[in-house]
Amino acid sequence: MNKIKLLIAGICVSGVLFLLPVMGLGQTAVEPSYEVSLQLLMGSNDAGPKGSLPSSLSGISQRLKANYSYSNYRLSDTLFGRISNRGKFEYRSIANFGRDVVIQQPSFVEMTANELKTGLTAKGGQAFLLESFRFGAKVPVVTSVSKDESGKERSVVSYEQIGITLNKVGLSENVPTLIGTLNMPGVNDTLFVVMTVKTVDQ
Repeated sequence: MNKIKLLIAGICVSGVLFLLPVMGLGQTAVEPSYEVSLQLLMGSNDAGPKGSLPSSLSGISQRLKANYSYSNYRLSDTLFGRISNRGKFEYRSIANFGRDVVIQQPSFVEMTANELKTGLTAKGGQAFLLESFRFGAKVPVVTSVSKDESGKERSVVSYEQIGITLNKVGLSENVPTLIGTLNMPGVNDTLFVVMTVKTVDQ
């Protein structure tokens, strides 16, 4: 009888040991996540108080001042997204590029990052490649001014579509990179699009 009990116990233990690796095959390892941030910088010659850029953008700031003649650079907005290797995300929201208070109309932005891949730079540092990237905005432009029955002036607003579409964008990890510029309709301001990708904890 004891031999039978030992035999049954041995069979049970063997079955458990056999099932453990099989059960492990059904589990998927969670890949690291990466944060994609898009910082929108506005260059203008406004006479108002000058804005200040974050210290993390000091390199970008020096480059802009060396290549553009604007007297004022400020951070207009920051967009965030979280993505894994070969992942994709889409972002749509309302934005404020600094002119909305005047014309009392919102701006709309959208961002799409597709197929993020990890790799190495030529020097061996962490790098990222986006197969495609799209940033777009619908911004209001005053096309004319009319008067209502009371004589009050009212602005006639039309929305203009602006945007950047890129294929195969390469970036070093945690290095703010200027990826494009956009001229703002109706004004002399320029929007500078800066992207940063970095690893984040799960």
